Amino acid sequence: ACQFNSAEVVAMDELQPYIDDALDLIEFANGAVTTPWGKLRNELGHPLPFNLKYIGVGNEQWESQYIERYKVFEQAILAKYPDIKIVSGSGPSPDGEYFNYAWKELKKLQPALIDEHYYKPPAWFFANATRYDNYDRKGPKIFAGEYAAHSKEANDAEGRNNWESALAEAA
Repeated sequence: ACQFNSAEVVAMDELQPYIDDALDLIEFANGAVTTPWGKLRNELGHPLPFNLKYIGVGNEQWESQYIERYKVFEQAILAKYPDIKIVSGSGPSPDGEYFNYAWKELKKLQPALIDEHYYKPPAWFFANATRYDNYDRKGPKIFAGEYAAHSKEANDAEGRNNWESALAEAA
């Protein structure tokens, strides 16, 4: 099922520069002006913290490789900033093997939010208008980070953006 080739695995220590970037970003947004990144924010004309509350880890990644890397980011972020809420991702679509795998694994980790993406025909949106009626209210919250109802297979905005698409997205 959802597995990755060991040749594709990046050693976890190779993730450290990216983890450091995430931690630096949080410090830039929320740190005191006495911290290196808070000082830079102050020098750029914004002495007050931005009060960042959420940070996304990943966007449309899937399979076990994402979950393993997510765990490393989550551990590092929450160790330094326990009040930050992490938004994880359930993959590139709202259903199927990757989605089911990500949800199963992420539910165990209990991120604050799981980002779901929907790029489907209007009929899918109408059929899924009650999608969240039976989601576990004690589980992670949902963030609908990306969505679009495309009524026609077209390469231009005029062919994809119309009343049918707007009504479907509203449903």
